[in-house]
Amino acid sequence: MHLMPILLASPCKARQPHKPNPTSKPGFDASDSEQPTGENHHDRPRPHRPHRRSNRKHRAARHHTRALVRNNSKARGIASGAETVIGDLTDASTLAEAVDGIDAVVFTHGSSNEPEAVNYGAVRNVLRALNGRPVRIALMTTIGVTAHYETSEWKRRGERLVRASGNTYTIVRPGWFDYNAPDQLKITMRQGDTHLTGTPADGVIARRQIARVLLDSLTNPQADRRTLELVAERGPEQADLGPVFGALEPDATGSLDGAKDTDNLPASEEPQRVVDDLNTVRGDA
Repeated sequence: MHLMPILLASPCKARQPHKPNPTSKPGFDASDSEQPTGENHHDRPRPHRPHRRSNRKHRAARHHTRALVRNNSKARGIASGAETVIGDLTDASTLAEAVDGIDAVVFTHGSSNEPEAVNYGAVRNVLRALNGRPVRIALMTTIGVTAHYETSEWKRRGERLVRASGNTYTIVRPGWFDYNAPDQLKITMRQGDTHLTGTPADGVIARRQIARVLLDSLTNPQADRRTLELVAERGPEQADLGPVFGALEPDATGSLDGAKDTDNLPASEEPQRVVDDLNTVRGDA
């Protein structure tokens, strides 16, 4: 099965995590808007997004990949052979060309400085630009998304828009990027988001494996309507992820939250603008 997916990312500079101050929570220097800050430790340290690796894997699978970039200088960071279009995830009016003719969307965006505009707004704006046209969605958020922090709550609301949209989807919540040991390659998918220490003890995963899971989910029917935390355990990487996806519980039809998620963000208490967006993507508006 060959798709024409669009890859939506927030490119950022590579960084190494600093040693946390004993009196603060672990995280990155907040000088880069795409990096999590120490004040919200449930956004994982991510030296950079996996969009380039995803790009190469898309091409290897013979998908035609289109990547959204903010300007021409960002296009130079995209792997050769991929189509690029300029647009702004925070402005739905700039996304028409990006979504024209696509079959799938891979979201790898994120921001700790503009959580509503980026973590949530990007999903809302792409769905608006699609105007009800069905696509296959792979959405990357984060492990710890059910914790009560502003950035994670807006990511969770983005997840809810995807579930409410009626599109086929997979939602992937990766652990800490590239903190895995050399022999820690067995791809493991958990549910319920129960690991909330805000440290690598919650789970680790290689960036290339995140890219693989996002891509595989687009064409694997066993990944449909699955929400999962993605980590690696000691052991070899599996050749076939179908059984790993298949062992997961699908999200309940009509549910706003992932299977086994804690019910700690009541829809009845959500801001009216969020309720309005949910009604719009459901077609109730």
